[in-house]
Amino acid sequence: MLRTASWILLGLVVAAGGYWLGASAWTEVVQPIDFSHQKHLAMNLPCAMCHKFYTTRQAAGRPGVATCAACHAAMPPKNPETVKLRRYIDQKKEIPWRRVYVAPDHVFYSHRTHVVDAKLECPVCHGAIDKQANALTKPLKPLSMDACMDCHRARKVTNDCNACHK
Repeated sequence: MLRTASWILLGLVVAAGGYWLGASAWTEVVQPIDFSHQKHLAMNLPCAMCHKFYTTRQAAGRPGVATCAACHAAMPPKNPETVKLRRYIDQKKEIPWRRVYVAPDHVFYSHRTHVVDAKLECPVCHGAIDKQANALTKPLKPLSMDACMDCHRARKVTNDCNACHK
């Protein structure tokens, strides 16, 4: 009887932990500015203009206010979102962008490996980011081990545990 109760308790703990981990991966965040990837990409701006490290480092990086100011400092604000942006620019205050895609701590992910070496385009992992008219508040595609392994399998790339896990 005690053994059965222990197994049930363990099962509940594992299920609750799995639910919590899954839910946290899809938790929506609130961005400080309703940024449109669609509008900026339609102007043929390269990803590297805002995400300066996507070809050289593990993380792509988020744009600093100086990046936005390069174009927007001279433009009169046209809507409430560009008014917010101008406030950050005028105050020389960094925009507190919230990270949306977060790999677990035990996973090593490198944008450089995927973008430069494997020559993958952003939508492969990030989804239809070019169609995103509003600020990204949650991942457009799931960041999961299954999704990564399926992609590796389809591209005939290693699925060895040590390739991605620290």
